[in-house]
Amino acid sequence: MNSAETKSRIRNELLSLMREKPVETIKVTEITEKLGISRTTFYSYYNSIHDVLQEIENMFISDFERFNRDFHGSPFDDKYFSIPYPTITETLRFLNRYRSLLSILTDENNGDPIFRYKCKKLINEEFYKKAISQDYIHVKNKLAEVYMTGGHFEMFLYYFSNDLKMDYEEMAVMIYTIMFRPYRP
Repeated sequence: MNSAETKSRIRNELLSLMREKPVETIKVTEITEKLGISRTTFYSYYNSIHDVLQEIENMFISDFERFNRDFHGSPFDDKYFSIPYPTITETLRFLNRYRSLLSILTDENNGDPIFRYKCKKLINEEFYKKAISQDYIHVKNKLAEVYMTGGHFEMFLYYFSNDLKMDYEEMAVMIYTIMFRPYRP
């Protein structure tokens, strides 16, 4: 087995264990015994369980940043804020690919609370601040910023974790109505 396969197996096993219990309670030996590898092998790739978790989170954040650059890389135009709200629908499609990972990492009991903060920060930097700088959102204060970025991410998580019976376009309209309509001219 090569190093990439071993690291992938370690990451997957950590996620599997996080479905059952808080990450703080997971021990290296649980992973090594389950995978049939030595502790030396584990420590040749990672310094701790926290390092494995950080790598998993950083991989998602990198993909999310890449998605945002690819999709939101150009200046906004009116299509971003017209039905079916492609900004929101494409973000929902992107996040759906990671729905299982997000449900583990954001779980209130077993997940990483800092991960939620990282995702909200990314949404804030990649979307909200850009929308303000281009005059697509006209309320420019910290409270609105927190409401917009936190609200978006929490609504996305709720949508996926509760298997709502609404398609992306319907969800996009609902998010827009709640999140943007009060702040658009």
